[in-house]
Amino acid sequence: MNKNLEKGLNYLVKSGKLEKTLHKVNDKYRAKSGKDYSKYINMAMNKIDKKKTRNK
Repeated sequence: MNKNLEKGLNYLVKSGKLEKTLHKVNDKYRAKSGKDYSKYINMAMNKIDKKKTRNK
């Protein structure tokens, strides 16, 4: 993966901005279509957090 992209994604994950943004998008999508993807967002963020703690 590109170093700059990896660095940027790591920053977004650590600061919590990635998860907040995904939940905002999910809220807008849920209002429009009625489908809720928040459990998938939470599962993905948990997987990322576990991966980060293993690599330390």
